[in-house]
Amino acid sequence: MRLRSIGDVPARFLEDPHCKTIAELRGVESLVLFPDVHIKQKYVEAGYQCAVPSSSVTVSHAEFFYPQIRSRGIGCGMALWPLGIAATQCNDERLETFLLGLLKTWLRRPSLLTRLDEFLGKKAPACPNVVSPGSFGGRRSAWWSVVRDGAAGYLSDHPRAEGVRARFEAEGNHLADPALHPLPDPRTVFSSGFRRGQDFRGGDHLAGLWLRGNHYVELQEVSDVYDSAATARVGLTRGALALMNHSCGNGLESVLAPALVAKRILLPEFRSISPSDPDYRMIRFAVAALKNLGSVRRATFFARAVDAAERLLPDARVGLLAECNHNDIEWRGEQILYRHNAVKLERGRFQVVSGFYNHPSYLVQPGPRSEETHDTVGHGLGAWLSEREFVPDPRRRVVRIGIRPRRGAAGLVAHPVRKRVEVPYFRGDPGDRIVHGLEEAGVIKLVAKLSPLLSASQAW
Repeated sequence: MRLRSIGDVPARFLEDPHCKTIAELRGVESLVLFPDVHIKQKYVEAGYQCAVPSSSVTVSHAEFFYPQIRSRGIGCGMALWPLGIAATQCNDERLETFLLGLLKTWLRRPSLLTRLDEFLGKKAPACPNVVSPGSFGGRRSAWWSVVRDGAAGYLSDHPRAEGVRARFEAEGNHLADPALHPLPDPRTVFSSGFRRGQDFRGGDHLAGLWLRGNHYVELQEVSDVYDSAATARVGLTRGALALMNHSCGNGLESVLAPALVAKRILLPEFRSISPSDPDYRMIRFAVAALKNLGSVRRATFFARAVDAAERLLPDARVGLLAECNHNDIEWRGEQILYRHNAVKLERGRFQVVSGFYNHPSYLVQPGPRSEETHDTVGHGLGAWLSEREFVPDPRRRVVRIGIRPRRGAAGLVAHPVRKRVEVPYFRGDPGDRIVHGLEEAGVIKLVAKLSPLLSASQAW
């Protein structure tokens, strides 16, 4: 059966025309739906004819590459950073000060030097960030080396990175894939914005930190341990403090050359490309670059977290427990795996199934039958939780911080609007049933529960 579901998936998705269309494509071997599955209506309403379900993995034979079965944000992903201290060592005010200190570039307007540097970057992309070099984003002149080498290249000189560098997904360098050589000329593959180092313009203003849409930063406490042996190996204990961030990615349509997008991406129907077509390798090259860049953004967040901890939580030591691109296309032998809001499970590594701003997340490892879902599980429970009514628990609360840049008359970003509220949890952590169901199915092994203390995103 090509189309199937794992766990508590609403039956309507097995009959959904978007899902059935993908499952019936020539060369598609499997489409697996996870409990958080949903069709993003904004893409349907925007006129995309090739809508793909979120929280799913599609598998095609490598002879049939469907670039339309792609995520709109390849390289979008998550990371979990243990801080090496207990939540009880910090009062609420200190934790909030730390989180806001980490988000300092959202809490102040960009300097005039930063704006000037952005302007120079558009006019002279090869020029270093000589006006506002920044502390995190790096120099424009190093842009291609960063894209090529991934997080390992970005962190090569960071004094605190030795213990985390090998844990990054980008350590292996996706552009080092022998199938990509000789490498295409970036000028024939990418749009002008990507070639100009769009992430590094303006120094460190937003490098590695993106709170728009569903991207967020959250301080969490380990509230339950299910596998003490696994947590003991990495020094994680109940009550420990951790930081999670959900970072952004890029859609192929936003970084590929316009002619290639018109020819291969924004089409009224699914059309495959064979490996003999030059466009096949060019798009594969773009996917690899975006996966590298996704991990670079999380490495940049690591540098920010270390900086904030040294200033505001000097007892903390930022580590890395889980990191992934959860919007991904992976070539695996004779198969291509297209993951949409779903994470790759690997033996010996941890992954995160995220909850909601007022619901715990879960640290997991692969289960004994993870190969049945192509070593994949959905990355979160947000859509599943938001579609249901649950009784709030007034005894448990989380601080939610909303940040929205406010634009001045000249169109420049002025001081942001910020609001702070305390919201109750869902009573009984209803997501527990979902993740335990995935464990019973053998897809995952539950390791620990991570309850949010403070959650920050763009104002809701």
